[in-house]
Amino acid sequence: MPTLKYLDRSYDCTTAIKGDDYIRLLDSNGCLVASFDGISDFSVFELESGNYTTPTPDHECHVAVIRDDGTLAKGGHKCNSIVSKSKQTTLVIGKTWAGSTAPYTQTLKVSDVTEDSVVEISLPSTATTDEVTAFQKLMLQDGGQTEGSITLRAFGTKNTKDITINVIIRRDL
Repeated sequence: MPTLKYLDRSYDCTTAIKGDDYIRLLDSNGCLVASFDGISDFSVFELESGNYTTPTPDHECHVAVIRDDGTLAKGGHKCNSIVSKSKQTTLVIGKTWAGSTAPYTQTLKVSDVTEDSVVEISLPSTATTDEVTAFQKLMLQDGGQTEGSITLRAFGTKNTKDITINVIIRRDL
């Protein structure tokens, strides 16, 4: 059984699919065990006891649901092909927020986002301690999205300096 090692964690799977910038791990039922998207450096991933499978246009995968406690939920839904690649972009949370009391709002332009997109926001690995602190003090919450933009809601303290963020538009769910 193949095992993928990444960041001091091990992921057992039956099939390891390697695309141009992603890795998908499937169990014996074809359910998704783990997905890593937007990969630019595959050297940080180590596959033991197996080989990668190259995806084909008619490859089937099952997307499973992960419970809050980290366990794999039974079931999930089947998709007929590998889902289009997720997309990552870097944006800046500016110092200008709408509103005089919390929640403050800020809308960011994000190409390729739709009303139905699943969007993740995180700090880049190069974030300074000050940036991490300012980001956490914002106490951000999803403010919704429309075609081409996302809205952030801040329930905490407004930032006094720009904060660089990673925005990932998920296309694998």
